Amino acid sequence: MLFDRGPAHVILADAESGRCAASGERTGTGMPLTEKKIRVFTWSLDLPDSDAASLETLLSSDENLRAQRLVKKEDALHFMAARAGLRMILGEAIGESPRDVTFQLSPSGKPRLANHGDMHFNLSHSNGRAVLVLSRKEPVGIDIERIRELASGIENQFLSSEEISWLARAPASARMDLLVGLWAAKEAVIKLYGDYRQLKPGDLDLKFDDAGQITSARVAGEAGCSLTSLDAAPGFACVLAHLQALDAREMVVARWQGLRAN
Repeated sequence: MLFDRGPAHVILADAESGRCAASGERTGTGMPLTEKKIRVFTWSLDLPDSDAASLETLLSSDENLRAQRLVKKEDALHFMAARAGLRMILGEAIGESPRDVTFQLSPSGKPRLANHGDMHFNLSHSNGRAVLVLSRKEPVGIDIERIRELASGIENQFLSSEEISWLARAPASARMDLLVGLWAAKEAVIKLYGDYRQLKPGDLDLKFDDAGQITSARVAGEAGCSLTSLDAAPGFACVLAHLQALDAREMVVARWQGLRAN
């Protein structure tokens, strides 16, 4: 099935722990500028309210304003913790302080670093858990989703007939997990390509190997990208989309502890 151990399923290791601070201390990403591997970091966004002030010092005025517009305090703190982690990890990778990391939109509509266009990244967060992928190798997209009951009949809106048949063959007890995994896979592909193609989940056809692993996606009927399922955290589905097939040695997936112990 989708989350069985297999060649396309990558397991977490622990990253070096860092600290939550505006002091510029190293965050323990272990990713020097010359590193060619794809690195994925995951961290908890569930921080005490008292951390909000320190997080604000790491963010831009626009990001702080966006956080203030969120109605729920928990949502605001999660947004701030996700953006702070993004800035801390990217800042260490490119040798800049978190607050100085500058973003712009690429021609494809994806955020990118203003002065380091060869550093590809993508951020996703859901229900208190964040994932970030960094790559000097190629563009990437990632999505994480808490495993939960989705709206009745939603599979008919974003799955192909082949995908619906595949899901129907799965044990009833596993279908909720698998459906969320399929959704995460399609979201990761859309995030890989950015806004310029105006893709929708129904434009993507997922492909599976003999073990039931999602391995790739066709995009609008054309050859698309490869997919890798990740163990980001218990109770979550997480999928990485990348243009080329990956050898296991080309990827590191780690729990990041730069904000607090996860």
